[in-house]
Amino acid sequence: EIRNPLTSISGSVEILRDELELNEINRRLMDVIVKESGRLERIVSEFLQYARIQRSESKPVAVAEILDEVLDRILKYEAFRNNIRIRNELPEDCQVLADKEKLRQVLIHLLENAIESIEDDNGLIAIESRFSPDRIGYTTTGDFNMPVRKLNDTELQELMNSSKYSFICIKDNGKGIPATIIEKISQPFYSTRSGGTGMGLAIVHKLADSMDGNISFGSEVGRGSEFVIALKCAETTNVPDVNHSNSSLELYK
Repeated sequence: EIRNPLTSISGSVEILRDELELNEINRRLMDVIVKESGRLERIVSEFLQYARIQRSESKPVAVAEILDEVLDRILKYEAFRNNIRIRNELPEDCQVLADKEKLRQVLIHLLENAIESIEDDNGLIAIESRFSPDRIGYTTTGDFNMPVRKLNDTELQELMNSSKYSFICIKDNGKGIPATIIEKISQPFYSTRSGGTGMGLAIVHKLADSMDGNISFGSEVGRGSEFVIALKCAETTNVPDVNHSNSSLELYK
């Protein structure tokens, strides 16, 4: 009901823009219509993705296999630049209970966010199995009224000492998230990025939750951010062997 009219509006304006003789102001106005129609289309698509996420049966997954595929895609991401290094230090035998496609989506969302946050010439994104307790202070909730809340000391200690979870930590040295907005970043339709839909972290939370996992994070302006994906450990004997090239390789475009 929303997509069809949007397609008609955008398509009609594109035809008129190409066929009419327009002055600069009118052409710019038509460009705005096409651009904003595209943004609405993205919002609808991501909201539908969010609404369709259902709890699914998690199976043993070798993370290295998924991560290799994701990094191949990330190196082709339009915002990726030659000055950004991606250092993969995740153990080759990291194994979790997950849905492969959902885990792939979570990793893509968080890595793209990390890339977008880097403004300096010496960008670094590290993927590790251990998080920094002194940096992690928040968790996503899935509650529209309070999408992010602070972790208390007891919860952080339980996370640190848990043998129930394996962790995939994505750390960047980007611009960081200001304290004034950090509790809003997982709120649907809230975005600090030009052209962003604000659905990315809401989707990430729901995907992780549907696999009985959770997302914790911390960030500091000028120091960067760290996001922790916690998923239940898988029994080693149940995970298929994976031919993985080099889990500590530094990747460049």
